[in-house]
Amino acid sequence: MILLLAFSLFAILSLNVLLWRWLKVSACKTQKFPPGPPRWPILGNLLQLGPLPHRDMARLCDKYGSLVYLRLGNVDAITTNDPDTIREILFRQDDVFSSRPKTLAAVHLAYGCGDVALAPMGPHWKRMRRICMEHLITTKRLESFTAQRAEESRYLIADVYKRAECGKLINLREVFGAFSMNNVTRMLLGKQFFGPGSAVAPKEAQEFMHITHKLFRLLGVIYLGDYLPFWRWVDPYGCEKEMKDVEKRVDKFHTKIIDEHRRAKREREDNTNNNNGEMDFVDVLLSLPGENGKEHMDDVEIKALIQDMIAAATDTSAVTNEWAMAEVIKQPREMLKIQEELDSIVGSKRMLMNLI
Repeated sequence: MILLLAFSLFAILSLNVLLWRWLKVSACKTQKFPPGPPRWPILGNLLQLGPLPHRDMARLCDKYGSLVYLRLGNVDAITTNDPDTIREILFRQDDVFSSRPKTLAAVHLAYGCGDVALAPMGPHWKRMRRICMEHLITTKRLESFTAQRAEESRYLIADVYKRAECGKLINLREVFGAFSMNNVTRMLLGKQFFGPGSAVAPKEAQEFMHITHKLFRLLGVIYLGDYLPFWRWVDPYGCEKEMKDVEKRVDKFHTKIIDEHRRAKREREDNTNNNNGEMDFVDVLLSLPGENGKEHMDDVEIKALIQDMIAAATDTSAVTNEWAMAEVIKQPREMLKIQEELDSIVGSKRMLMNLI
């Protein structure tokens, strides 16, 4: 029985290899690809890429030319290090190359690529981008939250000063992460998650931060199932299972946020004095009409935009600040010059409002 099973598997694999070679020969007769390294059956060039694939691709460009063809499992790809070719791709033919690949992470963690960051170029992407530019990321709306950003900066300085006085170690990623998260959640959701003015329980805030970081990590994972479909059947590291779990938890959080804003909106409408201050981003999205004559935007669209805004404003800002501080710490002389310049020009009792 075991021998029969082994023979069957060997036969199926052999047929797949023969079919792959036949398809390759047929494709080569009609398509001319750029030069590239030799490819393995089924796997293609996947084994030639290591933990730092960008360096491996640069090395292949040095060896095979400015434009290199790679076969990553069942996916055709090209890579280049030539400035003219890059300019051609990014400027002259940007509409051809602008769409991102529909990876498994994007499907599970970006509402089926229904957001702005990962949606393919088309009417839906243009509409979602227009909503962001015309209703959310406007100069007037961003300026309306200047006071909140200044307040968060004061919280950050006071928190770091207090920890330094006690001789405690300061985790920059944690501090900057909380600072960025507070700024975006106050603008987006109308509530503070960390610090003395927090509107949520500490456990809920930490859970939200944890699941957000997990989401970022999974979106950046190079998952073999995107290139080798049979890998999804095995999923030895449980990557897809983890994506589905994060998908459910993030969607639950977004649903809760939307429900809270809908309840608050009904309460404001029932109240005769409904002038209740500045609207946050979710309030704005709930007030916008939907597609094809619908009265409101679909919840999935709102959730996708909420996620994009959180992703764009939290982890990226925190990592950039952490990197900048790490570089300055490694250069004590440069740090001293920066401190002296800040003390002499800005002073110790003034805040740079235009840089907040």
